[in-house]
Amino acid sequence: MIKGFRKCSVPVGASGDWAISRFTLDRTHVPANAPHAEIMQYISGNPIRDVAPGTYTRLTRRDSETGLEVVVMSDTDAEMREHAAFVRRARRHGSQGRVLVFGLGLGVCVEALLLNGGVGHVDVVELSDDVRALTGPHLLARYGGKPGNGGRLAIHAGDANTWEPPDPAMRWSEVWIDIWDTISDSHMAQMTALRSRFTDRASGAVGCWAEDQGKRMDAAYLAVDQIRCELGDALYAMPIPERIERARKRTNAILSGRAAEGKRA
Repeated sequence: MIKGFRKCSVPVGASGDWAISRFTLDRTHVPANAPHAEIMQYISGNPIRDVAPGTYTRLTRRDSETGLEVVVMSDTDAEMREHAAFVRRARRHGSQGRVLVFGLGLGVCVEALLLNGGVGHVDVVELSDDVRALTGPHLLARYGGKPGNGGRLAIHAGDANTWEPPDPAMRWSEVWIDIWDTISDSHMAQMTALRSRFTDRASGAVGCWAEDQGKRMDAAYLAVDQIRCELGDALYAMPIPERIERARKRTNAILSGRAAEGKRA
């Protein structure tokens, strides 16, 4: 268990295409990857999100096109770890802190903010009526109400791209945006746009879930494209460890702004 977090206790249930369920693993689970995905993982520095044996809670959504259930989030240590730095930063504001979170999910991050005193108040904006119906009542029973009247949590219906606070003067000590199902470099432009919407409303940081991993993935794909153009077929005659090391150095150079040095990697 990641320090400062607790296991999800939201009841199991279903609403529309969304569901909350428990699942148990009797051995360590490591997501399966194709060989090229493993190489990209090493290059990008994104650690394998392995899950230790135990019982966990997950939030799933049924995909309208495939009919398959997609896991949107869970209360595994791997996922909690991706929120931990933000939670630590936000809790430093103490009872005077007011935090804005986009994306309710299982409420694991929200509860970590409020546990044991934590921050004074959390505003959560959630787009899905079904997610609010599944998770909202449980958390509001613990922390809800109105600021100044014993309540430390408010859940708002809205889309992160368009939501405006009920009071135009509202400001927050920290803002956290967690509206994506997966880690992807394709989300970087949206993250930048969303951050710009709330920078002037936050005295602290406006952060996005998995942004660092997304940046590394973006740089890694660019690095691989550059090396492929430079080396052509010779790239594929190169031993895989050498390919990985070459691309890793180029990725780090791109991230640090040393593009010229990266081309000599």
